[in-house]
Amino acid sequence: MTSQIVNGQVETYRYDNAGNLLQDANNTYEYDAFRRTSKVTTKAGDVQINRYDAEGLRCEMEENGKLVQFIFNENKEVITEETDGNITKLIRTSDLWARESEPEKTWYHYASDEQGSTVFITGKNGEVKNRYTYDAFGNTVEKAEQIPNRYQYTGQQLDPITQQYYLRARFYNPAIARFTQEDEYHGDGLNLYAYCANNPVGYYDPSGYCNSANRKNDVYSNLENEANVLKSMPEHSKIIRTYKAEEANQWFKSKDPDYLPPYKPGTDVHEIQLEENTTFARVYDKNTSQMKGGWMMRREDVEGLNPKQIKEKFALPKEPVFTCDVEIPKGECLRVGIVNPLDGWGRGGGVQFDTIGKRIGVFKNERKL
Repeated sequence: MTSQIVNGQVETYRYDNAGNLLQDANNTYEYDAFRRTSKVTTKAGDVQINRYDAEGLRCEMEENGKLVQFIFNENKEVITEETDGNITKLIRTSDLWARESEPEKTWYHYASDEQGSTVFITGKNGEVKNRYTYDAFGNTVEKAEQIPNRYQYTGQQLDPITQQYYLRARFYNPAIARFTQEDEYHGDGLNLYAYCANNPVGYYDPSGYCNSANRKNDVYSNLENEANVLKSMPEHSKIIRTYKAEEANQWFKSKDPDYLPPYKPGTDVHEIQLEENTTFARVYDKNTSQMKGGWMMRREDVEGLNPKQIKEKFALPKEPVFTCDVEIPKGECLRVGIVNPLDGWGRGGGVQFDTIGKRIGVFKNERKL
């Protein structure tokens, strides 16, 4: 979108060659070398500066010179500290449940709707402190606040200077129902700036990468995904670390900024250690992919599938022609998780393994599918 008419006035939008928004009716934007929003300046002269940690999460920001710092557990904020000494500790499950504010040592409790949006905040005696209502795309329709609160639509963090939501990979502007940057992996549809495929009632986007079904359905989906991963794990292996797919995807992006996110956002990824030699399968076409490589799956997960079905399940760039056995020795560590759906490649959903950047394994028994 390059322009729109609002209240009879034409508002224009300017972008750089990478598709990053540089200027809209209210703000100008600057980006760092990793295409992350580093600075926003409003027409009124307010300035927001963002800084990021090694995992690409915004660990601190300046709001007109006032420093705010964040500590994350996986990809969710659990502690917020401001320069005036205010510290907020957050208790989360799939939704934001409660927070403790220091130095007053006061607990507040959050009530959320089906999408995880904050609708009430109550005090220790159940009295309503804050109240919110939103339209479908997250614009605040009504708001009554007695205490400061950043976490509103879908439980995400609203930046007060820009009135945009921080969704990890990108920032979302509810006023125009669009992101400020293109979808990095060119997901569903042709509009790479659209929020939740323009269906915010049925979906929400916790990562800025792709939409997910509403919270209730998402819980069941994640349980099913985790069950599939555990089912595909080798019998003689142990989990040594578990983290979110977003962290794994950021690891790949740090190696190659153009790498498409391989693991499905919102799901868990496990690092496992093999307790005996284990044989996996690899599929390839000898053009875009080769016999030797870092991606594998369990042999039983591709048995009985034709090349088209394998391409869809594992979101491959082309239909595979060959398969081979890959023997990974005892003691080696692998990463395992759910395949991310990629537009034009496949719907994903299969369970994949990667060697975490190492060149390991014996590749043998090449054969046609």
